Amino acid sequence: MGNPTPNRDLNLGRSRRPTTIVACALAALAVVAGAACGDDDDATTATEAAADGQAVTIRLSDYVFQGVPPTISSGTPIDVTNESANEAHELTAFRLPDTETRSLTELQALPPEEFGALIPGAPALAFAARPNQDGELVLGDGTLHEPGRYLLACFIPTGADPDQVMTAMKAAAADPSAGPPQIEGGPPHVAAGMIAELVVTP
Repeated sequence: MGNPTPNRDLNLGRSRRPTTIVACALAALAVVAGAACGDDDDATTATEAAADGQAVTIRLSDYVFQGVPPTISSGTPIDVTNESANEAHELTAFRLPDTETRSLTELQALPPEEFGALIPGAPALAFAARPNQDGELVLGDGTLHEPGRYLLACFIPTGADPDQVMTAMKAAAADPSAGPPQIEGGPPHVAAGMIAELVVTP
């Protein structure tokens, strides 16, 4: 969770040292082959739920978002559950600029500096979840209110300690001026394809 900026350390080494989650993810985005957003049945079910005004549940696993509908209405409640047995995961949502029309695949192919420039400001929403647990809301009110196109990503480093993840995420949300959370671990989950997009309609 945080504001990806191009001037931060983009080293994706596997050493277990503190990692700025979003900064490391920028370099990873340039090499991820494609988005992993879940299967069509999940998306159809989630879309039907959103149309009925019900909460949409997005499932997190190693390393994919499942149940992400193509669109939801503004204010639709979002729930998150982590189905991984070992890895903590997050769902962090960034609103893309209205002028951005390129596909997610095209955005992933951009140089890190150019991609980072697409996402000014803080995330609109963030959940974090320990293995085999429901997500805990760490930023926002559990909904996306502003219509537009959103990028969903998990920037948690591979192998990160779940307790450290939860503590760091909550601290970062409580004090945004401190910058993105520093969490020990390997490459961020987005490097393995844990990225998706969601459109919020009025």
